[in-house]
Amino acid sequence: MDDVACSGSESHLYDCRQSGWGSHDCTHSKDSSVLCRYGSSNLRLAGGGYYYGRVEVYHNWTWGTVCDDHWDINDAHVVCRLLGFSSAAYQY
Repeated sequence: MDDVACSGSESHLYDCRQSGWGSHDCTHSKDSSVLCRYGSSNLRLAGGGYYYGRVEVYHNWTWGTVCDDHWDINDAHVVCRLLGFSSAAYQY
């Protein structure tokens, strides 16, 4: 791929505008690189592990726990996607 121009909202790299497959003047001096930021900077999982834990949000310079009497799998899916995962396996 050459001359890639993404808007930032694409789901896949191949959805971005580009010169066309196989149409390029690429050399390793033009290789693209990226440093990715993991997940959301104001959301984290605490008291568990890499994949699970208590949901906390950063607000007004402090971390606080998210509480909900009706927390369900749809809520968990949103949190997991914001943290860079594809979905939630289950909520608890």
